[in-house]
Amino acid sequence: MEYKKDNMSANEHYKRQNNDNGQKRDSNSVSFNNTEERSQINKGLSFVFRKSEKLTTALYMVTDIMPEREPMKWKMRETSVELLSGVTSAMNVTPGEKMSALADVLKKIDRLISFLEIAHASRMLSAMNASVLKKEYALLKTSVEYEWTKIFDQGNASLSESFFHV
Repeated sequence: MEYKKDNMSANEHYKRQNNDNGQKRDSNSVSFNNTEERSQINKGLSFVFRKSEKLTTALYMVTDIMPEREPMKWKMRETSVELLSGVTSAMNVTPGEKMSALADVLKKIDRLISFLEIAHASRMLSAMNASVLKKEYALLKTSVEYEWTKIFDQGNASLSESFFHV
């Protein structure tokens, strides 16, 4: 919960950066597969991909000082690469597959945050490095959750009675 304020401000910044005004769709609209919506999702996933790429690089740099025989070093690196791969695979698939891939990415983020806490507690990572990485992974999680919700909301087109008036 210590990152809640930062998550909200990052999420608001993220929405503005991706031209999402947060308004609900017109109740007469039933098109949730249009090109504009797909473009917005791919733009959002592009942001998530770039953020994941930077975090993977940072994690590799920080874990470089760990001993070669330390299993945590390799597990964190493996998980970060799997996370990056999951984001990549979510970019050009159906909405259902995208949601599944993003749910898997969220699990990997939680796993990495846990690994970072363990690495810090066992003095394999400095408090500063662990804190920065945990905060950035928490912000990434907020962005992934936002993208998942956008996809979910697209699949929930609602029809009002006025839609059927001729």
